[in-house]
Amino acid sequence: MNDLISRHSQDRVKLKGKYSRFDENQHPENVHSRYVKDLLRKLAKPVPPLEEQDLSGRVTKDI
Repeated sequence: MNDLISRHSQDRVKLKGKYSRFDENQHPENVHSRYVKDLLRKLAKPVPPLEEQDLSGRVTKDI
């Protein structure tokens, strides 16, 4: 197994230290993925308390 891992080690690009989640001012990097942007937007919305959440239509009697 180690032979297979070390086989092309000289051709590999070392990414450690090349990429960071923060820019030089310690601000988060800009997000380029549409999926991640959409997820961040959904997570930023406030979640209503359970008493206020409308669960109608989510439970059916089809057994």
